[in-house]
Amino acid sequence: MEPTDSDFMRELMTVFCGEAEERLATIDQRLLAIEQHADSEIHADLLADLMRELHTLKGSAGAVNLPDVSRLAHALETHFGELLQPGAQTTDIFDRGYRGLDVMRALIAFGAGGDETDCDVDAA
Repeated sequence: MEPTDSDFMRELMTVFCGEAEERLATIDQRLLAIEQHADSEIHADLLADLMRELHTLKGSAGAVNLPDVSRLAHALETHFGELLQPGAQTTDIFDRGYRGLDVMRALIAFGAGGDETDCDVDAA
């Protein structure tokens, strides 16, 4: 029996979910490290790494037809970019960022089940 498009998409989603969890774990690690290190050079390197992971996740989510995950990744890129601003309210940025990452995990799990979501990713 020949594989179908739906078989291919299921396999692609499985690969995406594994990679997404790795990327989210890396983002969590970088975010925690940014919180713990006040050195601006370390901050910049960690933030660049975090942004790269989010950007890749955004594109990958689009490839497996998870537009809410892609939009949320984009919103988090913008949100974490605020860490570059002098006088940024870092506690709020970190708190909202961690909540956004939790929502992203839920959206990925929901989407992996083949379900649509009406979750308001802009509120995350």
